[in-house]
Amino acid sequence: MFILENYLKTGIENELYEAHASLLVEEGYDNRLASVRLLGLDIARLFDKNTVDAVTAILKRETDEEKGFRLLRQMVKGDLSHGTRFQTALQLLKKLLQGVQERHGR
Repeated sequence: MFILENYLKTGIENELYEAHASLLVEEGYDNRLASVRLLGLDIARLFDKNTVDAVTAILKRETDEEKGFRLLRQMVKGDLSHGTRFQTALQLLKKLLQGVQERHGR
């Protein structure tokens, strides 16, 4: 959760504004959401297809309500009350998945 919430602070801000401004527009100028999508793009760029497929499968499973949100439970320390922290974590994981999938056109 820490990385997802703070990826913008890792020095990618110029890249986000200069090379990926469309992400900002699509996310209503929400820097955090756009930066998480950029993280997904970076993950997909850095890893080979098998690893990206595995990451994609994990993120799909962990953002599917029917699968029990095991990863989300860990991210929000067991709070599955669907409160603000839970919804934020779910949104960030979905944006990460979106970025990974965008890189490979899935």
